[in-house]
Amino acid sequence: MSEDCGVPNWIGTVVRLGDKYSRIQTACRKYMKGKDMAIKTEGIGDTFIDNAVYSIIAFIQFAQREGIGVDELCNKILLKMGIESSRLEEDEMK
Repeated sequence: MSEDCGVPNWIGTVVRLGDKYSRIQTACRKYMKGKDMAIKTEGIGDTFIDNAVYSIIAFIQFAQREGIGVDELCNKILLKMGIESSRLEEDEMK
């Protein structure tokens, strides 16, 4: 939808990511004041998950725009998580 307005889709996703990050900041401020961290209808855990998902979506959109293939993309994500793709392949063989 953002591309309809001339904005690359990955940037539109980053804007949503910023919204979610603001929610986490609000929850942290509430926590520091001894208040309930719930954010409207969702808990802080849901917001952390949303942040992770939006980050991955933005990365996929950016990678597609830059011509990065799926295998390379997955390997980059796994490396950031401290997992080597060769180790996953070995586990699948067992």
